[in-house]
Amino acid sequence: MSWKLPTLTALGIVILYASLNLLTVGSCWMDENPLSPLMKSLEEGRRLDEIDRSVMARIEAKTLLIDEVVANRMSLVEAAARFRSLAEAGLDQPMRVLQFLPGDTNEEKFCLQVILWAETHLREVRTSQGNEVLARLRRELAAARGCGEIVLPEL
Repeated sequence: MSWKLPTLTALGIVILYASLNLLTVGSCWMDENPLSPLMKSLEEGRRLDEIDRSVMARIEAKTLLIDEVVANRMSLVEAAARFRSLAEAGLDQPMRVLQFLPGDTNEEKFCLQVILWAETHLREVRTSQGNEVLARLRRELAAARGCGEIVLPEL
């Protein structure tokens, strides 16, 4: 008997399909589907990928905001409000970072987070205006504190 390639291919597909169907549905002689750990790992990988995409998108957005702040096209308080908005939209509980920042309120902590991001950015680009920009942001923070409790605008 001579088996031709299309016949063998079709036979292989049928056997593979039957095997996978048996494994995914389970059978009476198996207590647990042997693919269950793999399926759980795949699902966890998808969840982590989603968190990673969310984190990377927030980093990109914050970087663009810091560019605006450094160029004096956005105030500290406005940038802090946008940082808050990004944090609230996060999937991985990014509000936890606030517990490590000094400050009496979350609003003040968001302002400090913007200053820290600006400081890091300015250190990386090594601009001669870095000290001036940071001094301006600290003055904006002092002015916002001077008005009482810092209030961030709603976006």
